[in-house]
Formats: sequence, structure tokens, C-alpha cells
Amino acid sequence: MYRKNILMTWMNLISPKCLYMIIWKQKGHMPCHFGQKLVICEANERLAELLQVERGTAIYKIDYQGADADYNIVEFTMSYLNPAYTKFRFDVEVS
Repeated sequence: MYRKNILMTWMNLISPKCLYMIIWKQKGHMPCHFGQKLVICEANERLAELLQVERGTAIYKIDYQGADADYNIVEFTMSYLNPAYTKFRFDVEVS
């Protein structure tokens, strides 16, 4: 139920004319399965410059995947974050 609420909230934020929405709906590949992976890695020279940290600093890398009902990956995002400016919050409902 919680993931469904997140999906619906996320979908409501995207314009119906968004290219992704058009492709997903017309081709029948709406994302409904999601996965995230957090990895702590060292910033290479380019990432260090972008995140304004020293080379070799531990940073967060988040991989996000969305898949359709048949588990075909329809979206993928790789994000790098400076831990000094990152906060995670997890809410859990037990029923």
C-alpha cells in the first residue's frame, strides 16, 4: 500500500504530456516495481569537483530502478551525493 501511495503521488507530479508518461502509457510499460541501492564509494577527480569535496572522500551513490509489470527496466537513475548535505528518512507502517 505504501509503495502504491508513493507511486500515485509521484505520478500526480508528472505532467501527462511528459515524454516518459506518453511512452509508458502507450507502450504498456508503466513502472510498478521499484528498487534502490545505496553504495558508499570514493569520489574520483570529476565527482570530487562536482560535489565540492576532496578526491577520495566517501560519498553516497544511489542506484534507482523502475520496472514494468513484466520486470522490464523502464527507468534507471544513478545519483552521487555529498554526505555532508544528505539526510535519509524512512517511515514504516506495520499492520
